[in-house]
Amino acid sequence: MANEKHLAALLQGVEAWNNWRLNNPSEKPNLSQADLSKADLRGANLTGADLSNADLSNADLGRTDLSNADLSNADLKQTNLVRTDLLDAQLTGANLTGACIEDWHINNGTKFEGIACDYIYLKAGGQERRPHDQNQYFESGEFAKLVEQLQETVDLIFTDGIDWKAFFGSFVELQGKTAGEVSIRAIEKKSGGVFALVVEVPTPADKAEIERSLREKYDRELAMLEAQYKDRLQEQIDKHQKQNTDLMELVRVLAEKPNNLLREASKNESDTRREIENRYKAQLLAKDEHIDFLKQELETLRKHNLELIGTL
Repeated sequence: MANEKHLAALLQGVEAWNNWRLNNPSEKPNLSQADLSKADLRGANLTGADLSNADLSNADLGRTDLSNADLSNADLKQTNLVRTDLLDAQLTGANLTGACIEDWHINNGTKFEGIACDYIYLKAGGQERRPHDQNQYFESGEFAKLVEQLQETVDLIFTDGIDWKAFFGSFVELQGKTAGEVSIRAIEKKSGGVFALVVEVPTPADKAEIERSLREKYDRELAMLEAQYKDRLQEQIDKHQKQNTDLMELVRVLAEKPNNLLREASKNESDTRREIENRYKAQLLAKDEHIDFLKQELETLRKHNLELIGTL
């Protein structure tokens, strides 16, 4: 039976419970046979707790720490176990039918002997049912085989597409650090540009750490590539801006050239007109001088005639 004090502390809420655990580190929580169905225990510190024969059906245990906990014969039907820590936990005889086990953390120390499970969900929201067929259920030993496979793989979901150059850069780096013990088992392209990568890892490895490491390396590689892409794009922008500037200068010159030609023509026309006027003036001056000369000649001739008449 559950310790009433322990159960009362847990029912006060996760924050109060976690504070109680901090203040009572030596007490091992006894919650055996407790009715915790539909309880919201997200993020609760239940490490080492005795939850044997407890009813946790439809409970939310997302990110709950159940490492080293005793969950033998517990009812975990339809329970949310997304990112739940079950390292070295005891689940012998538990019922996991309909539970969601997305990114749960298990290891070789997690015990599944005699477990009951008709079907399971690999993704939240009732997604990725196993077996796929809604009318099919696990045969004997199939769930254990699935769990074994899950222990050997890390699922990476990329909801906004994937930059393969960034991914392979991060993956090669991880391979170098694990002596080549990680490999890609499968690549699935889903609707909406979502990619799911199944990465095979050594069984005793810390899957959570490998996933975190891959994510960090990918994000770092992606940031570096995006910076390079931006630099190249800026270079192209600068190049096009210079080309546009040169083109605008050429257009300006071409636009001004007719005006220059007109000004030159106008200048030439003015010069020609001035030259004609000067020549005309010169001709007029020459004409005036010629008339004056003729007048002088006529006057001389007149005087000469008068002299001749005087002699007669």
